[in-house]
Amino acid sequence: MVSVSFAKLHKTIFYLILVLLPTNLGKHFISVDSYVNSRLVDYLVPTFWLIDILLFGLFITWAFSGGFKKIKRFEYKQVFLIFILAFFPSIILAP
Repeated sequence: MVSVSFAKLHKTIFYLILVLLPTNLGKHFISVDSYVNSRLVDYLVPTFWLIDILLFGLFITWAFSGGFKKIKRFEYKQVFLIFILAFFPSIILAP
């Protein structure tokens, strides 16, 4: 069995993301709900993108390689505050 460290796998996935970022490779799942007046509407077709899979893999390898241990306790509060402030205008201005 080939042994690959999470750090090397993390780095490989990161470079794959950089290379594949400009591509639009994805699996489109056309359903009955994707049609309006017998016409296919692209915005209603659920799509599973290759970049989504790679970003999920990047997060998983980062987490298993000890990524959460590298973040200090006070940084969690700062990240949460930035997250809330980023969505604050859309929350307030929503109808």
